[in-house]
Amino acid sequence: MVSVEGHLTHCTLLTFHPFSQLTAQEQAAYRSGAYRLLPKRDRKGRSLGLIRLYLLDVGGKMQSFARYLWYVRSGVLDDPDMQRNGVVWVLLDGEDWVSSAFQIASVLKMCHLDAMPIRDICRHCVVNSASKEMAVQNIRCLMPTKELRMRVRTHVGSSMEVDYALRTFGIDVSSILFGHSKKPTNDDDDDESLEADIRERQRLDDEWRESEAPYPEPTSLIALFPNPQDIIMGRNKVVAKTWTGNVTFRKLIDDNVHRYVEAQRTGAARPSKTLIAVEILYILQKEHHARFLTREETRWIAVDDAEARKKITQAMRGLARERGTPC
Repeated sequence: MVSVEGHLTHCTLLTFHPFSQLTAQEQAAYRSGAYRLLPKRDRKGRSLGLIRLYLLDVGGKMQSFARYLWYVRSGVLDDPDMQRNGVVWVLLDGEDWVSSAFQIASVLKMCHLDAMPIRDICRHCVVNSASKEMAVQNIRCLMPTKELRMRVRTHVGSSMEVDYALRTFGIDVSSILFGHSKKPTNDDDDDESLEADIRERQRLDDEWRESEAPYPEPTSLIALFPNPQDIIMGRNKVVAKTWTGNVTFRKLIDDNVHRYVEAQRTGAARPSKTLIAVEILYILQKEHHARFLTREETRWIAVDDAEARKKITQAMRGLARERGTPC
C-alpha cells in the first residue's frame, strides 16, 4: 500500500494574492521601489528588475517582506514574453547594503521564493568598494544560482564606471544610478512610475480574478496559479527540492521505488509496475488534491492521468538509477 509520512503544510506565501490584499505595510514596501520590475528591456529583449534594499527597513518584518517580494515576482507570470526571455536583476549599493542583502537572501531561501517558476537570467551587483565585492561572494553561497543556471556579476566603482559596465551588457539604468543616494529619494518621476506600476498591476489582478472565476475549485484542469500541493512539471531542480507538492511527490517516489525495482528484478508483468504508479497517483489526487501542472502562456494546465503516470514512472526509474539499481 502506498503511504506518505507527514502532511502538506499550506504556505500562504505560495498562493496568489492581489494588491488589495496586501497589508498597508506591504503596500508601502511596494511604493518604496526597493524591489521592482522595470518597464525596460536589455538589448536582448529581456526584462529588467531593480533591487534597492537601502530604501526599505526590513527589521523583524520578514513575513511582510516575503509577501511583498512574492507579489513583485508574481508580476512576471502576467507576461509570457517575460517568462520566456527571463529577468535580469540589478542590485544597487546603498547604506547597510550587506545586512539588507543577507536579509533578502535569507528570505529567498527560507520562503522558497526562488521556487516560483520564473526564469532569472543574471544578477548584476553594483557596489562601490572591494570589501563589499567580497560580501557579494559570501551572499552568493546562500542563493542557489548554480541550480537556477543563473549568473552573478559584480561591478565595482563610481556611478559612471558601473553605468558603463552595465551598458556593455545592454542595461541602461543611468537615470536611477545618477539619481540614487544612501537615503531614500523623493524623485517625482520615480514616484509616478511606481504609481503607474500599481495601477497596471491592479488592472492585471482584476483580469486574473475574472479569468479565474470559471475555475474556482483547486482541482480544476486550468489554474491561474499553482496551489502549494500541486506538482509542477519541468526540470527546475529548485522547484523539485522546495515546492511543497514536488517535495511530497519526491517523498512518495522514495518510499515506493523499492517496489518498482523488485517488480523489475523478478520480471513481473508490466501491469504490476503500472499499478504502483496508479496507486501513487491516487494518493496525490485523493489525499492531497494535487495536480500535475505544466505552463502554457499565462496559465497552468493539468496534464491527464496517463501523462501523470508517465511522470511517476520516469521518476521511479530515475531514482533507481541514481541508487545504482538498473531499471
